[in-house]
Amino acid sequence: MKNEVFLVILDYLIADLNRRKKSYSNINNNFGFFLNLEKENTENIKIHAKKLIDIYPDDIENDFIEEVIQFKDIICNFSAENKSSVINMLKALIQSQLSSTFPNVEIALRIFCSLPCSNVTGERSFSVLKRVKNYLRSSLSNEKLSALSILKIVAKRRYIYFAPGVFNS
Repeated sequence: MKNEVFLVILDYLIADLNRRKKSYSNINNNFGFFLNLEKENTENIKIHAKKLIDIYPDDIENDFIEEVIQFKDIICNFSAENKSSVINMLKALIQSQLSSTFPNVEIALRIFCSLPCSNVTGERSFSVLKRVKNYLRSSLSNEKLSALSILKIVAKRRYIYFAPGVFNS
């Protein structure tokens, strides 16, 4: 049971955690500068803004670089709570009616806030065993239970990661 089920589940969990870490690191590299915008120097802001323009050329215009530099000066007037997260920053930008002044900054913040990130995949692998071994299948041998668990985890994992329209990174 340990070799056939537990270690297989741990392998899937480790692979999912590594994939998730890579995704979060990628998102942080692209959008993380917004959280430290006040402390960033102008050159770093230009580099990060140019990177976002290259990633989203259809959504963000070249004026974005100058907008972010100007937005850095404006954000100093925001409260600490409004600067605490990107979604609070977006809300403050909209409520202060500055979104027409900084349209590309608003678009970039909306893109970041709408990126789908989920931590559910690894947890699903562990809850599979409850569905496989229920009271109707309590007489299953360990070998059959192991095979069913692995099939269920792999089938669920493929559906999650390879279904059309699902975000994969």
